[in-house]
Amino acid sequence: MLDEAIQKEIIQKGRDFLKSPLERDPYEEAFESDQDRKLPQPPLVKAPMAEEGERIAPAVREFLQANARLDSVIEQVASSRTEIIRVSAYASIAMHWLPGIIQRFREECPDVDVDIRMADHVDVPYELLAQGKMDAILVSPQDEGQYEWVHLADDPMFAVLPRDFDTQGMTAFPLAAFEARDFIMPSQGFDKDIMRIFNRIGVKPHILPTWVDDPTVISMVSHGLGVSMMTELTVRGRTDGVKLLPVEPASSRELGLAVRSLDAASDGLRHFIDCTKRVVAEMQPAKLAAMESHWETARDVPFYLLVWPDPDNERNSVQALGIPGLLSWIAYEHTDAEVKGLKDFPKEDRPPVTPVFWSFRLMVALGMLFLLLSLAATLQRKREMPCRGLLKALVWNIPLPYISIMLGWAVAEIGRQPWIVHGLMRTTDAVSPVPAENVAISLGAFIVVYSLLGVLDIYLLRKYAIKGPDAQEA
Repeated sequence: MLDEAIQKEIIQKGRDFLKSPLERDPYEEAFESDQDRKLPQPPLVKAPMAEEGERIAPAVREFLQANARLDSVIEQVASSRTEIIRVSAYASIAMHWLPGIIQRFREECPDVDVDIRMADHVDVPYELLAQGKMDAILVSPQDEGQYEWVHLADDPMFAVLPRDFDTQGMTAFPLAAFEARDFIMPSQGFDKDIMRIFNRIGVKPHILPTWVDDPTVISMVSHGLGVSMMTELTVRGRTDGVKLLPVEPASSRELGLAVRSLDAASDGLRHFIDCTKRVVAEMQPAKLAAMESHWETARDVPFYLLVWPDPDNERNSVQALGIPGLLSWIAYEHTDAEVKGLKDFPKEDRPPVTPVFWSFRLMVALGMLFLLLSLAATLQRKREMPCRGLLKALVWNIPLPYISIMLGWAVAEIGRQPWIVHGLMRTTDAVSPVPAENVAISLGAFIVVYSLLGVLDIYLLRKYAIKGPDAQEA
């Protein structure tokens, strides 16, 4: 279609040539009045035209008619046009997440198609996004170009061990135990996420010279050729012949959605992002329900500031000061979103409500305390002598971040019970047949040793803090 300004200029020039020296040409009046741009039949009697007008009139009439037909075709095409969103994703995400996301998205946006490309290398999605060949990618964050990131979930890491591997007394596999072991590394760039974890704690496994995909890694481990480490999403449905244990310290791979620009995203792409966030959030609804002690499935669910769970009776004995729709909004960014209650899950598939609920609430309370202490310290930073009470509070605050981290980990680990791999392997299936007394002795020894180290650390910190910086310089 011609640019609107150029089109108007051409039409105006045609009108000028069609001017009669005596009166306006009837085609001008018809053009201005007819909304469908259909020219009237030529009149039987026409006012005289200038010579130039007579010569150009047939061409102008033909142009106006063709322009009207072109506009009509363009409007028809625009009304039936289907937007296409191009998405690339890791194989594990494409297998386990995308089907549910696409199903939900088609229900909500039937006029928008999704073109999916599964990535065979971790760098491929970023290359496609940078080239403008993809609108969105479902990946782990990498240092590849400029993009905007939407966090979706943390994919926990598991040690992949042969079935006959001796895990007696282990409820988790120490990352340090990978040191110098034959390690089968997944290829195609996914080693980046694994090496970040090893480098963080200084572990150097003996990486075998292989270049194989995820199913082959699992098969090689099952035949006793080495050990490996993969995420829950990667090993889901592929556990035959291998043993899985969560790694210690707990580690995970962040998964999310990357786009070039959220501000420049189309309406269809924005809706796809929103749909993706909601579907991923719904994959562990029991954990959310336990965190909030939410029992009945409902929409527009309030967030209650005062709650006291009563799991035995499947209700809350205290439930007050609710903020309308806030829990629905926190979970799915819509106040009218449905939040599943614990009663929708079989009792054997529910996580323990009491420890999850209180761990989450205490973690949030500590987070608010940290913000208040930071604000108070900021306001007093220029005072010659800050408030003594604030200084004492900051000292007592030292262990609280560690406690907060442990509470968060309790929410994550207890909240996914009874599953060690959600929907696939229960915790009971991964427990080694070790007497409880042996586990208790090991746990007790760890508690005693680390408690003594903690007390010694606090003693030394206090000792040198009392002496002050001048004593250190001396």
